[in-house]
Amino acid sequence: MVLIIIHHIFIHCVEPLLSQSDLFEGYEVYDRLMLIDFARSFGKIGNILFVMISGYFLIDKKIDITKHVVKILSEMFFATVVLMVAGAVHLLFEPVYNVLNLRAFNEDWWFPGYYIVIIFVAWIGLNRYLVDAGREKHRTFLILLFAAISIAWIRNVMSTIGLTTIAMGIFSYMLGGYIKLYDPLKKLKGFWLFTLIALSLFLMGLSYHIYASGNMNAAMATDKIFYNRDIEGYLECSLPCIVISLCLFEAFKRIKCMPSALINGISSATFMIYLIHDNRYFRDRFYMFDWVAMIHDENYIGLISGILIMIMAIFIIGILMSKLCDIAMKGIRNKILNL
Repeated sequence: MVLIIIHHIFIHCVEPLLSQSDLFEGYEVYDRLMLIDFARSFGKIGNILFVMISGYFLIDKKIDITKHVVKILSEMFFATVVLMVAGAVHLLFEPVYNVLNLRAFNEDWWFPGYYIVIIFVAWIGLNRYLVDAGREKHRTFLILLFAAISIAWIRNVMSTIGLTTIAMGIFSYMLGGYIKLYDPLKKLKGFWLFTLIALSLFLMGLSYHIYASGNMNAAMATDKIFYNRDIEGYLECSLPCIVISLCLFEAFKRIKCMPSALINGISSATFMIYLIHDNRYFRDRFYMFDWVAMIHDENYIGLISGILIMIMAIFIIGILMSKLCDIAMKGIRNKILNL
C-alpha cells in the first residue's frame, strides 16, 4: 500500500505539475526525473503484491466468496459516504471542484471489480484445479500466462475483449499460490534477491536515460524549443515489475515474527486505506507540497519527508475509517439478526 500511495502521488500530482512547470527546460536529460518513472512502477508492483498475497493465503483454502464480496462492497459504500460528508463540510468553507457524490460507489474505483473477478475465478475452480494438478502443470500454466501477458500481439488480442488485466491478476494469484504450495525459491540466498531488485532498478534507470535522450535528439533534429519529457511508465506485465514483486514477496516471506495484533489490525485496513486516498476528492490534498520544485532543487530530504507525511496521514485516516466501518457493519448485522 505504501508503494501504491507513492504511485498515486506521482501520477495524479507530480506529473500534472511537471507538465505545467518551466523548471525543466532546455536540451538536457534530467536523470532525476527517472524518480517519476520508478514511482509509476511502484503502483504496479504494489498491485502484483496485493494479489500475490491473496494467492498465497487462499490457494489451499475453501473461499467464502460471499464474505469477500460483502466486505468489499460494504467498505466501498462506507468510504463513499464518509468522503461525501467530508466534501460537503469542505464546501461550507471554500469552493471545491473535486467532491464525491453517491455515484462514486459505482463509478470511482477500478480495483475492487478486478479483485472480485480474480477471487471469483479462484472460487469457481481455479484453486481446486491447481492443488490437484500438481507442480508441473501449475508451473506450465504460469509460463503460458506469462507468455500471454508479455507478448504484445497476444496481449493486444486479449485487450480487445478486456482480458489482459484479468490475465495479469490471475497470473499474480497463481504465482503467490505456487510459492505457498512448492516454495521454489527457498534455496536462493537473500543476497541474490536484493541483487535482482538492484539490477532491475538499474536497467529501468538506463532505459529512462535512453528514452529521454532519444526524445531530446528528436526535438533537436526538428528545431523544437524543448523535448518531450513525458514519462512512459511500466505495465504490470513488464519484467522489472514482476521480478521486483517476486523478490520483495520472497524477502518479506522469510521474516520470522510472532503473531501481532498491530500488524493484523493495519493489514485488515489495507483496502480502506486504498479507498480513502484513491479518489477525486483526496487527490487534491496531494498538492500540499511543491513536489516538482523539490525534485528540481534535488531537495530529496524534503521530498521523502513530504511523501512520508502523506503516507502516515493516509494510513491513520484509513485505519480509523476501517475500524468505524467494522463497528457500523457489526451493528447492522446484529440489528438484522434481531429483526
